[in-house]
Amino acid sequence: MGKIIKYFVNWLKVPYFSTNSLNVNLLLAFAAGIFTFIIFYILKPFGIDKYHLNNYFLYSAGFGIITIICIIFFIQIIPYYFFQKLGLRKKWTILKEIIFELLLVSAMAILFYIYSFYVQETDSIPLISLSKFFKITFSVAFFTYLFLVYVLKKIEKIILIKKTAKKITLTSFTKKEKGVIFYSSNKKESISIELDQLVYINSEANYVSFFLLKEGKVKEVILRSTLKNVMNELNDYHFVVRCHKSFIVNMQHIISYSGNTKGYFLNSELLKNPIPVSRNFTKKDLDDLINLPSFLSQKS
Repeated sequence: MGKIIKYFVNWLKVPYFSTNSLNVNLLLAFAAGIFTFIIFYILKPFGIDKYHLNNYFLYSAGFGIITIICIIFFIQIIPYYFFQKLGLRKKWTILKEIIFELLLVSAMAILFYIYSFYVQETDSIPLISLSKFFKITFSVAFFTYLFLVYVLKKIEKIILIKKTAKKITLTSFTKKEKGVIFYSSNKKESISIELDQLVYINSEANYVSFFLLKEGKVKEVILRSTLKNVMNELNDYHFVVRCHKSFIVNMQHIISYSGNTKGYFLNSELLKNPIPVSRNFTKKDLDDLINLPSFLSQKS
């Protein structure tokens, strides 16, 4: 039991990364709003239809609209204008994300209550209490929202992988260039990787970890070597850059960067944690790296 609790606590501390994609967030908001409307209009949770006998269709639509506005405000506006500006996303964890989602659903419950208070047309029936709206919201919106987040994140990841694969294909590797062989420090071991699978490389002590995209999952392969020796084999590939003393990254898989002059990070939907960037890279350098992969040759 103690191991399970320890595992759960450690899991809550795992960094949580979100791309803050406008298209995905808008899709999530409208999908959640439509689901909310359908549930209120068709399922009528807790007999809520008896509180608004005239035009229950519009009454239900109001809950859907509130859901859309709330989600856009919480997952698009707040993260962009507050969290990102203050650098809070750098230390964002699963626990903080869960708390943030609970605040979102709580705000929806309160807005549902205020909305119902002003539009309820059945004076003979007592007003729906705030506690009842919390029950309705957490039983309906919370699980619906979590399901939609899960589904859309999966879709977003699949789209990203396809885009990345297409982008890599356009670099026109020759058959010879696709595979690169890396040898261990003592030359007794070696690994061969295809560059279109390479996401990033990390070095710790005398070992180097290659993180490769295989069958839609990022897998780790370890070799006893140094990052300097590995980089010597990759200097001819302009889309691969040593962005930090402990990291080499394939920019084909990077979608954005975050942070400020105190520290920047490269973000990829394929990774749980953002990749740190050396302070030698300016904001302009990072803009060029994201938009112009050929610029990487200048930083090799």
